[in-house]
Amino acid sequence: MADASEDALNHPGANPDGLDLEDEVQDYRFLLTTAQAQKIPSRGIKDFEPHGTNLQQATLDASREAMHMALSTTRFHQSNAQRAVYDEVENGAWVINEGGSWAKSVGIPKKVPESQRHIFGLQKHSEEMLGDDHMEGTTSTAKDEEDDLLFSNSSVNDKSLKAKKKKAQKKDNEPRLWLLPEEALWLIERGTLEISWPTDEGEDMDEALTMSLQAAHVMFLGMEKAGGLTLEEYTVYQYLKRAGYIVFRAKDNLHNVPSYNEVRKRSTFASFWKGLFLKQPPALTGRGETGPLVQLGLYRSYDDIFRMLALIPTNNPKSMTTISPRVEDPNALNVTYHVYKARPGYKKTAPGPPDFYFSVINARQTLVPTEPQLDALLKQTPYHPPDPNHSLYKKLKEGYRDVILAIVDQGITSFIDVSDAGFGQEKLWGREKKSFKGGKRGGKGGGRGRGRGRGRGRGS
Repeated sequence: MADASEDALNHPGANPDGLDLEDEVQDYRFLLTTAQAQKIPSRGIKDFEPHGTNLQQATLDASREAMHMALSTTRFHQSNAQRAVYDEVENGAWVINEGGSWAKSVGIPKKVPESQRHIFGLQKHSEEMLGDDHMEGTTSTAKDEEDDLLFSNSSVNDKSLKAKKKKAQKKDNEPRLWLLPEEALWLIERGTLEISWPTDEGEDMDEALTMSLQAAHVMFLGMEKAGGLTLEEYTVYQYLKRAGYIVFRAKDNLHNVPSYNEVRKRSTFASFWKGLFLKQPPALTGRGETGPLVQLGLYRSYDDIFRMLALIPTNNPKSMTTISPRVEDPNALNVTYHVYKARPGYKKTAPGPPDFYFSVINARQTLVPTEPQLDALLKQTPYHPPDPNHSLYKKLKEGYRDVILAIVDQGITSFIDVSDAGFGQEKLWGREKKSFKGGKRGGKGGGRGRGRGRGRGRGS
């Protein structure tokens, strides 16, 4: 056993079959060879059960030392990283110099509130601009008093001052890019964004301290009252972003959820004639409280009999086509994220209807959802009936409403697709039978074949 383990240690590419590598000790020596590489390091070699040899102990010590060296490496941002300011009131961040392709899929343009304008120094910027212009005018007047007496015009100076003041106010009132906690934390982890702590009134923005990654996790996570971000929600968010999806909060993207508009077909003479003859009398479709399930009468097809045998009441997804609002209850399930596929021509200002609806659930704090909870959750998604021309199984798979449950169990995420399939709407009777086109029988030309020698008697 020891020899096999030592051989595995000596061969870096060894990976014995039948071993669960997730339960073994990670060999971190691969970090030394990939420290200067520009790609993500691959999974390393796992060690086996300890057997007390010096080789194994040396290997574990080298792996542990490599891990410490990797963790002690100084973290740095890109040279062209954008800057933002942390807003402790709303638990988010305001981007100072917006730029880069990442701004096309995160954040929303928003005006800075009056109570938070000091973090940008907007009021100070306007006053300094107007003060400099006023000082320049004062210097020129003292420089040549005679020209001012002859050519000065107070109305012209007032108009110029008002125009500059209006321009400065317009620049300060421009919308800034507002980042939610999960968006800001995601950009910090990527090294694309630097977030600074807010400054006091009168302080310069260049002197603000940069927020560390540890401080960002502390500030952005766990403040459900201000920003509303849990660790489970961020785990699902970063997973979807790494997979290439575009993610928005559901409560901020309700205006892009489509509403169902029923398309009514015009009645034609053929539909009127068909309905006239297919309509059954009440004696054949109704059923009394007592008596046989199938009443006496004249039945022209088995559909009428099957219809009377349908005793169990089923849910009708067509009864409600509107979207229900969010349930303001800590124990209720709500749609957390609206997810879009990355497609050409995507615009953040007009993303269109979401492709997926996600509900994040903490497996340690939430029990198995009940039927009323799932029903209320599905009603928060748009009503989209399946195409009637599709097959039975495809219509059941598509359903009338659909939501994905993202269940997070201490960092391990599982996805469950839940839909209102509408089994009661898909009848197993009365369907149009498709003609079966079977293959030709054995033999050439479709005739009866000889069966390749099977079925012959011994005498033949």
